[in-house]
Amino acid sequence: MIMVKTSRQTSFIKTTRISTEYNNVADREVAEMVHSIESVSTGANIIIYHQRRTGEKTMKLLVLLGSPRKGGNSETLARKVAEAIEQSGGTVEYRRLNDLSLRPCQACGGCEKTGNCVIKDDMTEIYQAADEADRILLVSPVYFYALSAQCKSCGDRFQARWSRKYLLKERFRQDEGRKGYLLSTSATKGPKIFECSVLTARYIFDAMDVQYGGEFLVKGVDQRKAVLEFPEEMAKAEQFGKDMAAGRA
Repeated sequence: MIMVKTSRQTSFIKTTRISTEYNNVADREVAEMVHSIESVSTGANIIIYHQRRTGEKTMKLLVLLGSPRKGGNSETLARKVAEAIEQSGGTVEYRRLNDLSLRPCQACGGCEKTGNCVIKDDMTEIYQAADEADRILLVSPVYFYALSAQCKSCGDRFQARWSRKYLLKERFRQDEGRKGYLLSTSATKGPKIFECSVLTARYIFDAMDVQYGGEFLVKGVDQRKAVLEFPEEMAKAEQFGKDMAAGRA
């Protein structure tokens, strides 16, 4: 642990790589940099510097926004989750599915020999973004006890990645700890309101060859941005992002 004196207060910043017993030259250089800082707002600044200085890979989050309503409850929560990833030094890429040209899966079997979809549309960008991501957040409101049509159409197109994994036996980025998560909101509060969405999301991520990391679910929010009236849920969303960044979720 290193004590950092700022112009307003004395802060204690903990990271997994910075300590008074230096593991390597890079750690010593980071420590020297810390001691020379005059003002530090958060420990994230030190983490970002260390990642850049040592060349460590930063986490990349892909957020698939599946609601047709811009700025709605699911998106509001998703952006709160993503803020925590960015504050930890990670990067975030948003894809709004409703703005893309995505044809439904045609069940043609064209992907079975190559692991690639034969349909040429905006899904090509989603395949690439998903392959490059370390964490994937699928974001959807509940419509008729299921994922939105936008999420379901996108998910069905990952049949191509299912073919890559199960038919061609090509595993992708194994041993990298990649994870996928579901964030979903509902207007009603039925006890089984999220069951279908969770099961579908789990299988979509399995087809992607990504481990399912869990879900963040909020009931009882209907009107646009109604979730802002529940600050405890916004705080939980932020903590969910922090847990993702730290590997606790």
